[in-house]
Amino acid sequence: MNRNGFLALAAAVLTLFLAADPLGAVTLHFAGSSQLDDGERKVEHYPYWSWGTELEKYMAPGHRVRNCAKSGHSTKSFRESGFWEELLDNVKPGDFVGIQFGANDQKCNTDFYREKRWAAPDGLFTDIEREWVNEVRAKGATPILISHSGRCTFDRDGKRIVDWESSPGVTLGSYAEASRRLAKELGCDFVDMQTLVRQLSESLGRDEALKNYVISTGLVLGKDGEPTKDTTHPIKSGAEAQARLFLNEVRRQGLSVAKLFERPERVLRGEVKMKTLRLDGDEVVRLAKDAVIDCESVVAENATNVVLVGEGTVRLAKGGSVTIRNCQGVRLKDFTLRGTDAVPLRILASTDVSVRGVMVTAARGTDSL
Repeated sequence: MNRNGFLALAAAVLTLFLAADPLGAVTLHFAGSSQLDDGERKVEHYPYWSWGTELEKYMAPGHRVRNCAKSGHSTKSFRESGFWEELLDNVKPGDFVGIQFGANDQKCNTDFYREKRWAAPDGLFTDIEREWVNEVRAKGATPILISHSGRCTFDRDGKRIVDWESSPGVTLGSYAEASRRLAKELGCDFVDMQTLVRQLSESLGRDEALKNYVISTGLVLGKDGEPTKDTTHPIKSGAEAQARLFLNEVRRQGLSVAKLFERPERVLRGEVKMKTLRLDGDEVVRLAKDAVIDCESVVAENATNVVLVGEGTVRLAKGGSVTIRNCQGVRLKDFTLRGTDAVPLRILASTDVSVRGVMVTAARGTDSL
């Protein structure tokens, strides 16, 4: 082989090496519609934001999200347009494939939708999802069925999310239940994003919840030239919130996809003085046995998967408190909480909060939570 031929071969090998995934790297692929579509991460897609792509920032080094979602598609059209085949061609053993549809499958109010999008929840929709689960498994990967995140449409009182019917008895919840039944039948992972997002929005209340959607921006105009009242598609804050809900749920269920996400641990040792012990999401704060944390308050806000555990002591100043506000998934366990007064525990607009084995010592005596 001459010198030029050798250099060409070396360049080709180097290109293949650089293009390959790092050893042990895993990809989380997504098939879905507009709530997942990230517009290929282009600036023009703003203010729309994908909760699926948002997950990538929580991943351990080397792992990645491959977002194949396409706005406006149902399971039927996603398959017929060749998007599923393209996704599947790039799935390798050990990968994960998240499948989230329902919003466009539900539409049947025009001839176009009935012909091109409509897929009955207990008919074609379930048939296609079953086919896809089997195809993903045949590739040595793990499928995850995910219910649609829903629409942030409140009732007149602004208290409850309304799940409207596209035809008698057919709601987004119909598709969530179809996926749930199929997952049980096939032994497949299932994440009910519709319920998780609804619970979050209702806990926030209508005004706060709508700040997570395009309607709040005034940046997208409708056909009438006025800002659209889009309560379906999340902006960055909404995508972040939905990503955290997904993370919390896969960890709560112990699903294998949870291994892709980092869980840093912050260990506090010895005597430490601070104004506020702030608990951020997606980390474990562990109190070593010799830890004594002197602070005015313990606060967790706007966070998911908050954990404070250990054998150490948190010593609150006079009037101090523990406040958990707008959080999803909080674990307080096995430490001692001391205060000069009765220690107030404030849980505000939060879900899935667990307090176990915490010894509370105050002037009035000792309790166990």
